[in-house]
Amino acid sequence: FYLGKLPSQSYDSSVFKPFSKPVEEYKLDFNSLPEKDFDIDKLSSKPLKFKNYILPPPKLIKAGLPHLTIVNDLSIFDFGETQELQGANITCLFNDHDGFLWIATNQDLYRYDGENLLLYLALPINYSIISMMQDNLGQLWLGANNGWIQILDPKHGMIKRLNTSQAISSNSVNSMMQDEQQRIWISTQIGGVNIIDPQTQTIKLLGYGAGLSNQATAGITQDNHKNIWITTTGDGVNVIDLLHKKIKYLNKARGLKTD
Repeated sequence: FYLGKLPSQSYDSSVFKPFSKPVEEYKLDFNSLPEKDFDIDKLSSKPLKFKNYILPPPKLIKAGLPHLTIVNDLSIFDFGETQELQGANITCLFNDHDGFLWIATNQDLYRYDGENLLLYLALPINYSIISMMQDNLGQLWLGANNGWIQILDPKHGMIKRLNTSQAISSNSVNSMMQDEQQRIWISTQIGGVNIIDPQTQTIKLLGYGAGLSNQATAGITQDNHKNIWITTTGDGVNVIDLLHKKIKYLNKARGLKTD
């Protein structure tokens, strides 16, 4: 009996296939991009008006491990109703600094440790968390498509809320990040980018007047040169160079397939 002589065929559990054609590459001269002067310190600021609440103790759910299912001959671990996860839609996942997995559904917000679920928040109807980030203090920032920005502080059992009546420009938050100065950058669906300074308890608006090409913003991230990249819906990417106080524009005319 020779195992190596048994009939065999290739098997890829993920059904990966090679690209149909080579990846196209375009030369980009970052320094030649159109730009405008941008000084974050010159943006007008307003005081924040957080509303603070006591966070009820989370409900412990003995969830256990994900359930193994077989779908089209693939082995897939499923995590949902079997583990008492409520809500048909998973709207956001976030892995925090301690390795816990935060799971937002259209009904609740949970923290999973590999064995147990902690139910932290029961969410209102038509309120979905679509963005999460953790700041340098360990607080969890929750951005929603229709509601407040909420700041969860599990360590001290507190929650803070901020909405349009309390200075933020839009209730629809798409993405968030924290920069080197501990400021929180928040991209919104129609209200540009909000910049929160937790240390001074102020908020600034980055919009048309400050050089943003479009106030309908989506993703936001920071590269290893500390430039902040902001995607827009219809006007390409805005790249903020805080060191040289410039805002650059990358769009279809400069190599993108679409604006």
